Amino acid sequence: MQKKSILCLAIVCAFIGCQKDITETSQISASDVAEVKAKNIDTSGWYGLFYDPMQDPDGPAVYTKVPDYMIVSNGEAMVPYQLGVNTTFIAYDMLSTDVINADSSALDVTVRKNINTIELDILGTSDSAQLLYHANNLNDSGYYSLSVGSTSVQFNVYPATDFTSFKLLRFAFKQGKAFVYVSNKLITSFKYSAANKIGNIKGIRIGKDGYIECDNVKLYNSYTRKLLMKEDFNITGHSQTYFY
Repeated sequence: MQKKSILCLAIVCAFIGCQKDITETSQISASDVAEVKAKNIDTSGWYGLFYDPMQDPDGPAVYTKVPDYMIVSNGEAMVPYQLGVNTTFIAYDMLSTDVINADSSALDVTVRKNINTIELDILGTSDSAQLLYHANNLNDSGYYSLSVGSTSVQFNVYPATDFTSFKLLRFAFKQGKAFVYVSNKLITSFKYSAANKIGNIKGIRIGKDGYIECDNVKLYNSYTRKLLMKEDFNITGHSQTYFY
């Protein structure tokens, strides 16, 4: 009888231990990301985009490219203000030599927006993922729309998320699920179809309505937490993106 009690206790302890591991690994902490020596440095990859409102509204949207020496300043990336321009992005096109699989990675970016609307696009070789957030009033609810390929989910949050002050935004992918965190708090997660796998990352777009301010961009493996890419925009006049 004593042996059976000890065995049962051991099983319960093992179960509790497994539950603890599951809880800990589900929370992605940027402080746990392992840094190693960079294998490649790209000094010109980030750029800005803005939509000229004077173009034909019935035609295809055409964006003007703004080089890194115009957007990187004061420790962040931002398209300079222009009269009449109200749609801007900060963007990066992945180097062909750096292959990062989106479906097993997490993207961290610290952002602020004068208009409380955020768009984050991850463009892949097979499909793309998009995070949209909008709030008309900070005292009201906010609206999130998330998609990976043709799989999508929409929901409201209350109170609205205040992106008019800097917030850490995380878009992570693991085991066929997409996760969204704001300031290290899980906002939502959803499972996407295997047919909608993103594949290797081709590009990143952050912005949309208003002027986005970006800082401390990180890409890392969502399983091992090994750092894959980092850009902190701390060198005025040009980007310096590290790949690991």
